[in-house]
Amino acid sequence: MESESDPAGTAAELLAAHRRVSERARVVPREYVLMLIWSALFVAAFIAAHLLTASTEEPTSPMTLLLPIVAFGSLIQGTNERFGVRPRLPRAAVIISVVLLVSFFVLLALAIFGPGYPWWVGLALPIVCLAGFVPSGRRLLMRSRRDEHSTWSTGPLSMPVRASTCFVGSAMGVLIATQSFSLAAAIAAVVTMVTLAALIFAWTTPFGLNRVGFEWGRIHWIAFGFATALSLATSVLGASTTILRTPMTLILGVLAAAPMIATAFVATRER
Repeated sequence: MESESDPAGTAAELLAAHRRVSERARVVPREYVLMLIWSALFVAAFIAAHLLTASTEEPTSPMTLLLPIVAFGSLIQGTNERFGVRPRLPRAAVIISVVLLVSFFVLLALAIFGPGYPWWVGLALPIVCLAGFVPSGRRLLMRSRRDEHSTWSTGPLSMPVRASTCFVGSAMGVLIATQSFSLAAAIAAVVTMVTLAALIFAWTTPFGLNRVGFEWGRIHWIAFGFATALSLATSVLGASTTILRTPMTLILGVLAAAPMIATAFVATRER
């Protein structure tokens, strides 16, 4: 004779399952919080580099700085999908972001149409605003947890993602390598527009940067961060000093592209 199911036991199991799902929804993956912190540092560095170059007498072409920030915005969308997180910034972070953006455009207007501003303002603004994110980041980090749903497992990058990784790395390398050329601004404009057009065309395909961000692991983000750091540094040095010469920029361009290309083929992704 088959035993009848206990309604009370079934209800208790359903409630327990509901509590587990609710708890998972409240927990933020620690790796995702670390990515948010990395993102804040990335945006602060980009704004500082742009404001520092704009405050000089011969600013670098904005096209040189455009590719890293556009690529980053697309890549981070894929990372959000990978973690299954809908980004919701705290109110304080939203206010700080608005103040930062408004101040950024005001300073750019002063640099282009007005008397300009001291160089240290371009460095101080992102640092002060970044400090405002510290309390929110600390709270998120305390709420985060490393569990089986947020750990990274290994596996090879897919062929389209591998190709797009090499393409972006090569484009960033070319932008850095040609900064000392006499036609650097024109080359930067052509390379950036061609790269962005290709990325937009590939957005809904397996080659899209959102898919790249979904598959990338820590080592790929480190390689991209290294290439971006070189791009920002050479932009600032090119606008404020005369130390960048053709042999140096060629070497820096290779150093920027090589890690992204190497990790695309050698490294495994962590997901």
